[in-house]
Amino acid sequence: MRRIARAAVVTASALVLSGALAVPMQASAAPLPPGGVVWTESHLAPGTQMLPYAGVVQFRDRSMWVGGSDLAGKPSKFTPKLVSGNGGDAWSEVPMAPLPPTANVQAESIDGLSRTSAVLVGDSAAELGGFLAERLEGGSWHLDTVPAPADTLNGALLSVKELAPDNIWAVGFATIDLKIKDDDGFDLVRWDAIIRHWDGTAWRVVPVPDTVKDSALFSLTVSGGRMWAVGRTFRGDGTAAPVMVEFDGRSWKQTALPPMPGDLSELRAVAARSPWDVWAVGGYRDDAGNSHGLTLHFDGRSWQTGPALPAASDEVLDSVAATERGIVAFGNRSDTDAAFGVQFAAGAWSPVYLPDGQKEGIFTARRLNVTDGRIALTGTRWAGDHIEGVVLTGRI
Repeated sequence: MRRIARAAVVTASALVLSGALAVPMQASAAPLPPGGVVWTESHLAPGTQMLPYAGVVQFRDRSMWVGGSDLAGKPSKFTPKLVSGNGGDAWSEVPMAPLPPTANVQAESIDGLSRTSAVLVGDSAAELGGFLAERLEGGSWHLDTVPAPADTLNGALLSVKELAPDNIWAVGFATIDLKIKDDDGFDLVRWDAIIRHWDGTAWRVVPVPDTVKDSALFSLTVSGGRMWAVGRTFRGDGTAAPVMVEFDGRSWKQTALPPMPGDLSELRAVAARSPWDVWAVGGYRDDAGNSHGLTLHFDGRSWQTGPALPAASDEVLDSVAATERGIVAFGNRSDTDAAFGVQFAAGAWSPVYLPDGQKEGIFTARRLNVTDGRIALTGTRWAGDHIEGVVLTGRI
């Protein structure tokens, strides 16, 4: 159980805060060029606060959808939003199913097979009867009902994968009101890891392994009929540790992980190059209160601690994606919130350089997508007195 004065919706990028692998990791022998990517930067909706926290779907014609939420008003109100473009500065809004006018929710993740089949998920709200989920089917978006646990204070579906129009998976968390207070007047709550499945008819509640207690799941990946979801679990002594569950095609089971450094650690993202080449990233805090990056690798047999990050990039990693040569990952520096990137290929880490404010303000990274060698990284920059949504695109 955890105690809080009032529960608040949190995302994977705001919750906390080596060694060598026993077997070689798969990666092409061809080295990446220094810096890795030549970026093109565009603002999604200049003059507004569209926060592109749900991510990107890239299509074969080089166009893309970027999902997120508009932030406006006082008090602040979030409204899910989807825009379409090709990486330039000409973005158009994609009409979606309207929400109840009092619903105040953020879109947290988007995935899609095509311009005719896609899904966007997000926060829970009483007006929605559970978690936010909109599906594109038959040429139009439909607002679904995704059940949340009883007595949910707040929560969110944070990651979604569409395998087929009738086979969609989403993971997240819910904070459950235990209806009691501690001696200091704080509400006692429980964190429940959430798994939901769309089977073509309805969103089904999928049991989380009994061994996964007081946890949240942040990220989901799939390869070869298997799935992995990662997150964080609270321990009874106030510390936290990574948690991972795996779907083998029949049921979800908790995955054994190697020992973790520090008393506060978590996994924030996971990506698969193949069923025997899977990476998870996150971070931990040491005894001095300093944050560090964390990488794990699965070789088809077991999970092991990944290769140590370069000292200049030894900070928490928020996102990861598979590339032709290896993996690429991004985080935000703890002192400035400025984004940084690293890539692993040919057995070594190297930096991925990012634009240094060529459009105004520090760039903070949020969501990452790599499709057919094309990379898209969403984030935000301060523009005067407000935040604007940004997408960086290139090839990797």
